[in-house]
Amino acid sequence: MRTGERLRGTPRSLAAFVPLWAGVADQDQASRVVDHLPAFEYDHGLVSCEQGWDDGTEHNYPTGWPYSHWYVCSALRAYGFHDEASRIAMKWLRLIASEFDQTGVIRERHNVVDPSVPVPGRYPPQRGFAWTNGVFAALLVRMIFGIEAARDGSEIETRPIFPREWAGEEIQIQLPSYPWSEGVIFNQVAG
Repeated sequence: MRTGERLRGTPRSLAAFVPLWAGVADQDQASRVVDHLPAFEYDHGLVSCEQGWDDGTEHNYPTGWPYSHWYVCSALRAYGFHDEASRIAMKWLRLIASEFDQTGVIRERHNVVDPSVPVPGRYPPQRGFAWTNGVFAALLVRMIFGIEAARDGSEIETRPIFPREWAGEEIQIQLPSYPWSEGVIFNQVAG
């Protein structure tokens, strides 16, 4: 920390995005962290750490975790990197939706580099894992559709960050009342 030099023998990891998620980085620091995004981004989402650390554990390359996708996408959105946030969220959402469509199961972690290859780890990915379900719902509703409720549940605010390929499409969703006092009907043309 004193020299500012990268430690030898340690991988770059998505943990670098936590200060952005917490809102403690300035815009310049955030931009410098975002410059490293290509080291983690693959066709199906974000790996936990850069390539070269595929040591067979569940926390390294090529594994992507739901919570990492949440804090990275939230951080990107908070610092104005909307295209990056929606692109990454959509990659991971499509992976989870595809797996569920094919297997009827939602798992705790995924190989985001090549989903056809088993996920490494000391134990098999757990089925029906709650944080995957929760992050899926939060990325879709809060990140992509930008739907947030006031803390008291009285108002609903929308600030969507739709993927660019949705431009001109009419987007419609209907959400149940929880956590809002009434159901939400969302109807908007993507810009």
